[in-house]
Amino acid sequence: MAATAWYGYLRLRNVYCRWRMIQAGARVGRGVWFDGPGEVRIREGGSITVGDGCNFGRLVHLKVGGGGHIVIKENVKINLFCIVEAHRLV
Repeated sequence: MAATAWYGYLRLRNVYCRWRMIQAGARVGRGVWFDGPGEVRIREGGSITVGDGCNFGRLVHLKVGGGGHIVIKENVKINLFCIVEAHRLV
């Protein structure tokens, strides 16, 4: 029973993290998994695109300046405490 409750918590946390990225303006593919919340900042004119099957560790920060773009292809793993910042294209 405890394992089922824990899995439910992990799924709910994943849905919340996905929702936060989409609310910030990012495009998120299918099957993306978040190990914990991070930070997403997109200034006007910037964009973040995440491909299918990606995995984000805890406390990953994605920051895009005006006119910058972050493109993460399919099946990419970004480990915890990683910061990706773009003012042009990454």
